[in-house]
Amino acid sequence: MIDYGLENKRIVVTGASTGIGEAIVKHLVSENAYVLAIARDVSNLELLKEYSPARITTVSVDVTNFGKLENKIMEYAAHGKISGSVHAAGFNKFTPMRAFDWSLANKMINTNLCAGIELLRILVKNRILTSESSHVQISSVAALKGQSGMSIYSASKAGMLGAVRSLALELSTKNTTRVNAISPGWVETPLTNELKRHYSDNGESIVRQHPLGVGNPEDVANAALFLLGNCSRWITGIELIVDGGYSIN
Repeated sequence: MIDYGLENKRIVVTGASTGIGEAIVKHLVSENAYVLAIARDVSNLELLKEYSPARITTVSVDVTNFGKLENKIMEYAAHGKISGSVHAAGFNKFTPMRAFDWSLANKMINTNLCAGIELLRILVKNRILTSESSHVQISSVAALKGQSGMSIYSASKAGMLGAVRSLALELSTKNTTRVNAISPGWVETPLTNELKRHYSDNGESIVRQHPLGVGNPEDVANAALFLLGNCSRWITGIELIVDGGYSIN
């Protein structure tokens, strides 16, 4: 058994109602952490709350509504400082050049990239972090490996990696704040299940490019626990690729 040192730590997780975010919340609770679970889907948040009513606080917020996001985080922080965060909220749609939609593109950029930066800004500027804190942004191997029709999604996730490297340097002098990214490959989630319909082979061509097969949310959650916990105390500004070998294939 690994002791991640997360017992009674208070962690903020966006995109918490399904997929990777949900798995991370449940893994954190298994380590006796307290979690502020943020998502838009009220019904899924209610189900998540039932998993551990004493340790999970749920809030329905669109992460691109920065004012409301800050208010809810500040309400939670009034009961104790924050030891870490995970930005798992994500949005992905195909944006081929022949049917490009800037409103859709901006929504992806704001959700995937800007909201992750804003989450960290809220925590830092309000001085609600503990003396040592760790923060994880969920990127994607799409930032590393091109795919037709995915230019904006890939750009938003690549931008996140650049932001993580710079923020890790900037925040390392502020109460030992660490910032890292995880880049998953194809993980079976509601988001990827929806994307399958855009492929003539239902996504099988992408699946075959993963030497170890496709992943599940728990694979990413395990990596997040490592980066949030004490085991990674000397790690900051890195991208941890969790993709079953997709990026090297």
